[in-house]
Amino acid sequence: MATGIPRVLRALATLAALAAGALAAAPARAATVLVEATSLSLRDDAIPPLDPRHRRLSFRSATGRAAPESRIVPPAPGGADDPTVAGGTLYVANAAGSGEIVRVTLPASGWTALGSGARPRGYSYRDRTPGAPVAQVTVSPDRISLRASGAGWGYGLDEPQQGRIALRLDLGGSAWCAEAPARATGNPPSTTASDAPGRFTGQAKAPPPAACGVNRLTVTNGYGSGTYPVGATVHVFADVRPQSQLVTGWTGDAALLDDPDEWHSTLVMPAADASVAAVVAARPTTLATSTFTGSTTRAKTVHAKIPPGVRGLVLLLHGTGGGAGFILQDESFALALRLLESGFGVLGTEAEEAVAGDLNGDGKARWDASLTAGNVDFANLDALVASLRAAGTIGPTTPLHVLGMSNGGSMALSLGAIAASRVAAAFPNLRFAAAIAFCADGRVTSAAITTTPTAWLMCGNDDNAEVDNAAAAANSAGLAARGVPTSFAAHPPAPLYDERFARVVGVTLAESRAMVAELRAAGFVGPDGFVATSTDAVVAAVTAQPTLWPTLVAQPGAVRADVVDQLRATQAEHQMFSDWASRAVAWLEANEP
Repeated sequence: MATGIPRVLRALATLAALAAGALAAAPARAATVLVEATSLSLRDDAIPPLDPRHRRLSFRSATGRAAPESRIVPPAPGGADDPTVAGGTLYVANAAGSGEIVRVTLPASGWTALGSGARPRGYSYRDRTPGAPVAQVTVSPDRISLRASGAGWGYGLDEPQQGRIALRLDLGGSAWCAEAPARATGNPPSTTASDAPGRFTGQAKAPPPAACGVNRLTVTNGYGSGTYPVGATVHVFADVRPQSQLVTGWTGDAALLDDPDEWHSTLVMPAADASVAAVVAARPTTLATSTFTGSTTRAKTVHAKIPPGVRGLVLLLHGTGGGAGFILQDESFALALRLLESGFGVLGTEAEEAVAGDLNGDGKARWDASLTAGNVDFANLDALVASLRAAGTIGPTTPLHVLGMSNGGSMALSLGAIAASRVAAAFPNLRFAAAIAFCADGRVTSAAITTTPTAWLMCGNDDNAEVDNAAAAANSAGLAARGVPTSFAAHPPAPLYDERFARVVGVTLAESRAMVAELRAAGFVGPDGFVATSTDAVVAAVTAQPTLWPTLVAQPGAVRADVVDQLRATQAEHQMFSDWASRAVAWLEANEP
């Protein structure tokens, strides 16, 4: 016993020296320390009906014999990383690529310091609240141990195998990371007994990983910051107001972004901490409003901004039931700002039926996309373009482009087809360099003859019965077969971040967060952040029990409608979106004459 005391004292002195050195050299945010997974096991119920109360996690890391860079050194008491001040966070994730991760906040109130001021011994966390996911954590020199259990512990084992499990513990800026593959036993070695539904037992004394399987992403001037498993697809969003601001780029680890020119992009989480920052520029813009009659006596509204010497004029066309105000809506205006930034002029006007009502008896007010000589919308737009050229607002050779949403997208395809149709002579001013159909497959007859480069940017979860994404893909394939430049893509849904609704004019950040919290409380947002039910179902729930949605129902009617539109865009339902605004502009630029 006596001979062991000096050894213990020497070990404590060594750890104290390590701690002192770490504190002396530590940056504002310490590097993640990769440590041994001495033991790691998970349990879950695997026999239906499943009972999540049987879930368990046990982890221990002992680093007394590890290299100095892989030792566990608790943060200094009173420092920035002291968990009694800063709290902590536990992350457990699948390290084999499934993307599954559980995050548990360990508030400062649950932590206590061990030892004394003269001889600190680390920290202990306890949570005796019934159902608390993490009951105990201890961080002491060369040792971390923790236990989690019960229905509150969210990591389930319903997959055939886990493969590898990564664990990360953050205390302020200090972090330790371990990883263990499933334990192999038998001859030949097999993980069948240790890795199956309901159980995972990691390899004992698994060495520190080459890189942490769970890493931090920091998003500046935007949203998406968090800690994610390596290989996970992460959505990042710029904090940008679509009515007055533009994202002009991203800095930091922007090379990781799949769409570095867009306000919303994704990245695959690397095996290291990463950071990106949105560059946001103010672009306060007002469109001029006027009217024209065209081929009839009815006044149609026009909203436009056409600077002198524009490289091209882009018509933005509304969908069924819409009007010239389509270009002023949040997502459409964001696209208009992007077009203006790239040197295009923009113009939004409306179908004859938008002011006259249903003229053909189909019960809907919308553009006529039929390739006929008597098409009143073609005649109106032909007259409008002629007047712009005659007035010198656009030059005699200024290229025309067109894009539209829904019925407006169908109209865009047909406008592009005029030049190759039998009615070309009747509408000599309607010659387009490129067309884009948002969330519309369009008429097969127009797609069959058009020679205008045409892109289809579809809604991945389009819930409009008149829209067929497969038909849009087939139309695009038909153009490609004839050698006409074309593109097809379906925009996927995105997670609902807390500040999404602040894109709507009149909604504050606090109100947006409150509305998203109401959605979560109703069970409409899953643990992955994606909305788990249709927007129509959400609207029905609000209508049925408005008292459960106080922040949303307190908004003026027009604001509520815009919030619902944002929710539809997030879900990739039948709704205009600006997430691919730069992609749309690039398509027009690529097909300039």
